[in-house]
Amino acid sequence: MVGINRKIQTARIFCILTALVTSCANADLVWEDEFTATTAIASGTVVNSSNIATTITTSVTGNATAPRGDHFMYRDALAGNHNGYFDMNMDTDQNNRNDELEVTFSFSDFGVADLELSVLDIDFGSWDDGVEISYTTFGGGGGDVRDDASLYTLPTGTTTVFLDNEANMHGFEGGFRNADVTETVGNLDLDFSGLNVTSLTLTFFSTDDAAADPGAQFIGISDFTFTAATPEPSAFILLLAAIGGISTSRPRRRNSVAGL
Repeated sequence: MVGINRKIQTARIFCILTALVTSCANADLVWEDEFTATTAIASGTVVNSSNIATTITTSVTGNATAPRGDHFMYRDALAGNHNGYFDMNMDTDQNNRNDELEVTFSFSDFGVADLELSVLDIDFGSWDDGVEISYTTFGGGGGDVRDDASLYTLPTGTTTVFLDNEANMHGFEGGFRNADVTETVGNLDLDFSGLNVTSLTLTFFSTDDAAADPGAQFIGISDFTFTAATPEPSAFILLLAAIGGISTSRPRRRNSVAGL
């Protein structure tokens, strides 16, 4: 009886360990669940979703002012027909990269799998929104989103966001006109399916297609959808699998014939 109980306990431990290694928890990051309207988001802020800690690191280059009170904030409003978003805004008097805003989202542990989000309201007016996007993956990979067309989708038909044609950037820029807050024509959709993303960085500025004094401009970042990433099963886990299989197997009966 003791032997049977030990085998049952071993089987239970094996199942628990296997579940912990192979399972992925849903972990969407919804801005309105984390912040209240017009909340400034300071560099170093950490938000948690299903045991994933997302650290938000921000920086400002140059002397652009913040027309909405802070360069980085949560806005309880529409942009790109999405309600509630992470806002990056500035009022610059230069149509170059002397003034820039940058944000990096860093994900804990092994990063996040199947990350999806949209960059909202990339468009054109007296300003010209310029956006560069880079990422890193678990194990040291990553790169520039512009270089991999499988990672992004531009709107179809009449649009206000395009691949840039600038010499001093490598990303996406506004054009044609201003996008209304209820329109999706300025939205850039990002999809990192199949990757374990550990960080995502966006740099925002005005391109030289803008007026000499571009004025106020902004972009938004939608909610994130992702799952908690897990590593590949290690040799240790494979060994546990072998032990589990042995310990839970039915023992062979010995032949009871005397002398055998």
